Amino acid sequence: STAGLVVAGPGRASPPAAELAVTGSLSQWHTRLASVMPAVRLGTAAVSGRCELSGTVAGVAEGWQITRAGGELSELTVELADGRAFEEPRVVGSFAGTVFSQGRGFEISSAEVLTATLSVRSGGFSFLREAGLSIAGRRLPRLRGVGQWQADVGRMERWLAEPLAAASWPASGRVSGTFDVSETPQ
Repeated sequence: STAGLVVAGPGRASPPAAELAVTGSLSQWHTRLASVMPAVRLGTAAVSGRCELSGTVAGVAEGWQITRAGGELSELTVELADGRAFEEPRVVGSFAGTVFSQGRGFEISSAEVLTATLSVRSGGFSFLREAGLSIAGRRLPRLRGVGQWQADVGRMERWLAEPLAAASWPASGRVSGTFDVSETPQ
C-alpha cells in the first residue's frame, strides 16, 4: 500500500502527483527494463524505434492513480528469431485508471491504442484478483469491460503467419467489432 509512502502535505486534500516522461530509443529502454522486469523480456526478439511517453501518477490509499498517461512510438519494429517482424510506423496510446497495490488488479477508466494494424478503445475495464465468484472455496478474478477494436487483415497476417505463407496467400480487408466482458454465475 502506498498510504504510508505518499501522504498529502499540510493544507492539501490529496497526495501530490508526479509527472513522468520517457523519451529515447526503444532498443535501449527495452534492454534497461528487461534487466529488472522479467515480463518485458521478449526472448531473442530485437526491438527498435523511438518513444515519447508521459504521464501523471499519484499515490492513493488503494495504490497508484494514473490521471493521464499517453505517448507515441515511432518506427516500431519487433523482429523475432523465426523471421517474422512486427512493424508499425506509428503507435499512439492513452490511458487513465488505477493500479491497485499488492497485485490486486487494475481499473481502467479510459484507454486506447491506435496503430495501422490494430486499434483498441475502451471506456472502462477492470481486473480484480480474487474478487469474483467463489468456486470450490476459491475466489476467482473479476473481469469486466467494454470496448471496440478494428484490424487490418493484411497487416495482421504478417504478424501471425510464417513469412512464406503470408507471401503465398495474401489477405486484405478490415475487420472490426466490440467486446463486452462481464461476470455472471454461468
